[in-house]
Amino acid sequence: MRLVLTLVVLVASCAAPARPPAQPTRPAPPPDLASPAGIERALLRATVDADDAALERALSALRAWTRDDDVAALARAVELRCLALRVSDDDAWLDAARADLQALLARLPAAPSGEETGAAVVALLRLFDVTGDELLRADALARGEALSRHAPREPGGPARLAACVALLEATGDERWLERARAAIGALPERSAVAARALLRLEAVTADPDWGDVAGVWLRDVAPGPEGDLAKDERALLAMRVNVTGPPGDPRYDALLRAARRCCPPRAVVVLRPSGEGYPDLGRAAVFLSFVCPGSSWWTSAPIEDPAALRGAVDAHLR
Repeated sequence: MRLVLTLVVLVASCAAPARPPAQPTRPAPPPDLASPAGIERALLRATVDADDAALERALSALRAWTRDDDVAALARAVELRCLALRVSDDDAWLDAARADLQALLARLPAAPSGEETGAAVVALLRLFDVTGDELLRADALARGEALSRHAPREPGGPARLAACVALLEATGDERWLERARAAIGALPERSAVAARALLRLEAVTADPDWGDVAGVWLRDVAPGPEGDLAKDERALLAMRVNVTGPPGDPRYDALLRAARRCCPPRAVVVLRPSGEGYPDLGRAAVFLSFVCPGSSWWTSAPIEDPAALRGAVDAHLR
């Protein structure tokens, strides 16, 4: 049961936590391969458990999945295809993600809308994560800014919150943290989807308090595929891949490309200038960080070879 053991291993590597650790447990029901949340959960579990047969079953279910044509369904499809690309390294998923994104953008309303625009922003940034295409990030940022200008007080939902978190992750701009806080305050209800956004915010900010809030919210979530996925993620979402280096270092770009393609599901890639929170080596390097209960993080030794990054990530994950 490596999904549960992952967190246990990480805790053992950390200093004593300031408060008792959360106790995430794997929900008993197996993933429902008929739903997008179930497929995503199956991809996560198969990857963490290094179960090739389970991974192929999950990928087959994704190939057979018939999505709807509304904005939310298309955005979820982009996220799933990008996740499939990361866990399989099969570029056919990249082509499918791009096609779904084009269909999504064609269906967006002319005026920014909290949930539909938010879903589009997240989809753009998930595709940016695996391609590094700056045009995708620029498009996501423009749509996020337009949403903030034209619909600042529109009642929000989990997609708007997820968009703020994704933009904070992609840009490092603290304004998106403040907007995320505002989006949390405007949520009409606690949900598994919103809790997942908080789990990602925990990794982006290195603030375990967000994970604690997500854990409280998940106690109120009704059983189902989305809630089961979020509970699994709470055990898994513990890694940051910190890419550091001086401007113009070609190895920085190579490490960043490797990080975006080899990261485990739900890990976040964080860009750091040399010396900002990590030792200044005078050259590009990656530091892996893992969130621990309480307020502590454990950080690995520097990794400087892009070819060695996947092995290092897998070794720490398992």
